[in-house]
Amino acid sequence: MKVAICDDEAVFLDRIYQLTTNFFSKKQMEAEIHCFQSGETFLKSDLKTYDFFLLDVNMEEADGIEVAQKLRSEGIEAPIVYISAYLEMAPRGYSVRAFRYLLKNDLNELFDFTLDEVLSDLQKKCEIFRVKTQDGIIKLKLSEIVYFESYKRYLVIHTGEKEYKQYGKISDVSSELGNKGFIRIHKSYLLNMLHIKCIRNRIAFMKNGLEFNCSKENYRDILKKYMLWRGEN
Repeated sequence: MKVAICDDEAVFLDRIYQLTTNFFSKKQMEAEIHCFQSGETFLKSDLKTYDFFLLDVNMEEADGIEVAQKLRSEGIEAPIVYISAYLEMAPRGYSVRAFRYLLKNDLNELFDFTLDEVLSDLQKKCEIFRVKTQDGIIKLKLSEIVYFESYKRYLVIHTGEKEYKQYGKISDVSSELGNKGFIRIHKSYLLNMLHIKCIRNRIAFMKNGLEFNCSKENYRDILKKYMLWRGEN
């Protein structure tokens, strides 16, 4: 695991580092932990290599929200855990799909529990979908699948670079992956919410530029599920 911690208070930076080190030690897992005392310095690092981020919200230069906006704008969807002394800052985290919001006073009680949830979330994103092709079974990470398409008796699986086809029903895949970040927006399409930029006016706008019409009858439920997934309930 590779983790980034960013806090402009040296005392808390060291404390969070120690808690993170102790957590992975108890798990008997190797971890590479990088510490930054300013958001600007952190943003100059190799952001795409980190598995998750522990960020302070209030920092004098680039604050935690600005840092997260930069991450999301570059397509980095790794979990962000905010650690702050101020509860009133929590709602701002929804705008960048923060994974959790921890108060600094609660670190001893909730830190390990929160990191357990982060690891569970990362494990889900590494889950495999097996595609049965004429050349055999191909294993795809769920996170790299952009969407499923129903075409006649086939199921077409679209990734960022390729597409694969196998016999199957989109309803079966929807039932299997409905609680793993996928949403059925139309009778013919099942989208990975990781790859959705936004949904508005009954259109799902994808990060790769594609657009999909949402079902008129189910649009309210579709929008509600997507907003809950983003943490905007």
